[in-house]
Amino acid sequence: MKAIEKEASNYKLRDLLSQMKAIGKHNVTNECEDSLEIAAKRFKGAALITIANQDQTLSPLSSIALAKLMNAKLLELDTNCGHYAFACEKERISEAVRNFLN
Repeated sequence: MKAIEKEASNYKLRDLLSQMKAIGKHNVTNECEDSLEIAAKRFKGAALITIANQDQTLSPLSSIALAKLMNAKLLELDTNCGHYAFACEKERISEAVRNFLN
């Protein structure tokens, strides 16, 4: 977490705000009548979806539902790092990606 704090201290507030606004608008169902089922049918090929169960920024529930609908591989991270699980679980994620691509 100290590494994440150090990295975050380099961000400009305006950049963080822009990123948060973009994340808030991101929705794979925007062009699918707000339907996960329709969105899942539009995906082609295999998928690996990674979620952090303790994410307090974005709920993982829709990603879990989408993974089930797509029959995608789901990597669930259980860590107190929350939304920053990607930084805390780099090795586990890297291994999962390697295995998925093989």
